[in-house]
Amino acid sequence: MKTSFNFQKISIDRALKLRGIDPDLVDTRSHIDRTLSLGENFTNIIGKRKQKESTSSGNKINNFLEAQEIFSNFNSKRQRIDSRINARKTFEENEMTNKNFKKWKKNPNRFDISGIDTKY
Repeated sequence: MKTSFNFQKISIDRALKLRGIDPDLVDTRSHIDRTLSLGENFTNIIGKRKQKESTSSGNKINNFLEAQEIFSNFNSKRQRIDSRINARKTFEENEMTNKNFKKWKKNPNRFDISGIDTKY
């Protein structure tokens, strides 16, 4: 299932902000290909990581984007319930290491990710 155009635009704009790029400077609307997945559009617009030191932050962004895509595939009732309840542990966007992402993916009811399935 492909993610919606608006969701992809919001996600890519958010990822641009995380990388210190003003989203108003990039015309994401014209760059998003509706036939591609969020990850593919992300790679096409933001580009592949060129430096080795940016790999860990790139993985965190990719994990965050994949978590957004997974959450968007939940049915609307499950999204509402998960968004209204705060888990004991909430991961911030910069804490989305592979280990934390796997924890959330395995049990999204026990963990939250700020900006995806949190109450606020």
